[in-house]
Amino acid sequence: MNHPTAVSEESSKKRGRPPAFSAKLEQLYRGYGFFNEGDTRRTDISYLYQQRAFEVLGLAVDKDKLPEPFGWLVIQPTGKLRKTILAELGRVPHPDDMREVATYICTAKPKARDAAVMIRGWRTGKPDREPDVYQLTRELLRQVDDYRVRIPATDWWQVLRALDNARDMVAEIALSTDDDEATA
Repeated sequence: MNHPTAVSEESSKKRGRPPAFSAKLEQLYRGYGFFNEGDTRRTDISYLYQQRAFEVLGLAVDKDKLPEPFGWLVIQPTGKLRKTILAELGRVPHPDDMREVATYICTAKPKARDAAVMIRGWRTGKPDREPDVYQLTRELLRQVDDYRVRIPATDWWQVLRALDNARDMVAEIALSTDDDEATA
């Protein structure tokens, strides 16, 4: 007969991300009421990273006089913040690096999810993923869907013509690139 064994020491170790800030600092922020009751610890930590980026990028000034190009991180005229992007920027350890990455992001103006992926990739030093034709196809179709939501009168024949045009343009670029590489 098998008897249950005690939980191994290895499985009782804490899992997940290591603490980003000391417990003392988190307690201090909590004491000042910076966190909302009921928010998860992860939400609280993201808030701390947002605040760090906000300060390092000089956004803690008059919302009408935001430093360029970082002003894009504050949506005008509401003054709402691009919180996801700020939280990811706040995770970049060195302030000069953070400003460099933020300059690129604010110039490119990607969607929040795309910006987060770019910043994480830069911060972790992980190489870009390998090209994936199916992923590219899905992204192109998402763009078509977004366009049709904004301009609902677009019919499928117009979509097909636009895709044909795009295919022809890409083929021209690919051929000219092949020519350039062959002569190099």
